[in-house]
Amino acid sequence: MKENYLKAAYSLLVANTDDLRELAVLAGEDPATFYEYCDFSGVDLRGQDFTGVSTLGANFMGALIDETTKFDEGNIVDEAFESSNDLKIRLLRECDLFTHASEDVLEELFSFSRWVMFDAEDVVFEKGESSASGAYLVVEGEADLMLPDEHGVKRLIVKIGPNRLVGELGLIRGEPRQLAMVASKPLKCILIDGKGFNELLRKEGEFCFGVLQEVAGYVSSQSG
Repeated sequence: MKENYLKAAYSLLVANTDDLRELAVLAGEDPATFYEYCDFSGVDLRGQDFTGVSTLGANFMGALIDETTKFDEGNIVDEAFESSNDLKIRLLRECDLFTHASEDVLEELFSFSRWVMFDAEDVVFEKGESSASGAYLVVEGEADLMLPDEHGVKRLIVKIGPNRLVGELGLIRGEPRQLAMVASKPLKCILIDGKGFNELLRKEGEFCFGVLQEVAGYVSSQSG
């Protein structure tokens, strides 16, 4: 049994496909039932075909699902898809930086944001990295913002938790990351794409003004 398991694991590791049906077959399993009770949270499922595949008990909350993801008509994942999207938009709306954003702007923010997950002690980004990858809205878990010394030893500056946006200042200013971000607990975030965010600032004057007001208030509170 152990040999069969290792062979299946090796087949998956060297597979030249990300098609879930094909991966199940490579593992020697029936695709029709292989994904029951599977945890797809945070997984990119765009382009995957689940027709004829049982998703009984599967968790799709936070999965990346769009019109290219196929399910049998009436599949319960439709509710998960809607709730996942609704959750993302609600979390964006509740973020202090976006309290003045219109529904259209929130929809556009939603279109270029995605779920990302990190295990405890994972480095989200390092000091000095480009901010262009985007800003992270913490949804679940906890992370440390840290300042490395000349020897690379990181000193804790502040702990951050849910509903905190990280990296927006560097993104707006076009500056590298000023601190390192490390997950201190399993972390789930919404990553807002940097290019999409800056393009939205350029074309949506009212949204840009609201963001700058929030940023100015935050900077003032920190310096005061």
